[in-house]
Amino acid sequence: VINYAEGGYVSTQEFLALLNELHHGNRPDLAIFYNGLNDMYSAAQSGEAGIPQNEWNRVAEFNVSSRQVQVYWLALFGERTGLHAVRLMHRLAARHRPDRYAELRPGLNRDVVTAYYANMRAIDGLAKAYGFRVLLYWQPVLYNKRSRTAFEEKMIHTQPEHFQAFFSSVEALIREQGAQWETCDFHYIGDLFEHASQPLYIDFSHISEEGNHLVAERISRDVALMLMSGGAE
Repeated sequence: VINYAEGGYVSTQEFLALLNELHHGNRPDLAIFYNGLNDMYSAAQSGEAGIPQNEWNRVAEFNVSSRQVQVYWLALFGERTGLHAVRLMHRLAARHRPDRYAELRPGLNRDVVTAYYANMRAIDGLAKAYGFRVLLYWQPVLYNKRSRTAFEEKMIHTQPEHFQAFFSSVEALIREQGAQWETCDFHYIGDLFEHASQPLYIDFSHISEEGNHLVAERISRDVALMLMSGGAE
C-alpha cells in the first residue's frame, strides 16, 4: 500500500497525479480516492470549481513579470537576501489576493459536483483502460456531525457563516446524484460521523486518530469484499 495523499489536493490534482504515475509505468491493482472537503473549500475560496486552493498565489507569481521593478530587485539581490526575497514574493501575491470567501455565486455548488464527477469518470476510464480497480469516497465533514463537542462547535465558527449553507447544498447534490453514478464505484460516507458523540475533529477539516480509524475501517470493508470476490489482484 502506497499513500499518495497530498495536503490540500482537490480531485483534479489527484486525477493528474494518477495519470502521472501511469505515465511512469506504475499501474496499481486498486486505487482509492478520498475527497470532498478540499473540492468544496477551494470552490468557496476562489468562486470556481475544480481548481487548487490558493490559486491567487499562482496567478500573482505567474504575472510577476508585469512588475519589472520587483523582478529586477529579485534578480539583483534575491540570492543574497534569501528569505527576504521569498517574503517579497508573498507580499506581491497578497496585493493581488481577491476578497476571500466573498458571497458565493448561484450554481457554484452544482459546478463542484460536476467537476468532481468529471474527474471521477476520467479516473474510472483510466482504470478500465489499464486494468485496475477504483474505489471512490466522499469524506465526512464537521457540519454533518450532529453531536459536536464544544471544541468542534468552536471550529465551525472559525469559518465564514455562509460556508455551512454552501457545504450542505453540495452534500445534498452529491448524495442525490452519486446514487445514480453507475459508471463509478462511488461511496458517500459524508455522514459517517453523524451520530458520533465523541470528539473526532482536531480542527475544522482534520480528524483525530480515532476518526481516521473509523474511516479506514469503513473503507477496508469494501476492500475486503473486493478481494474476496476476486475483484482486485
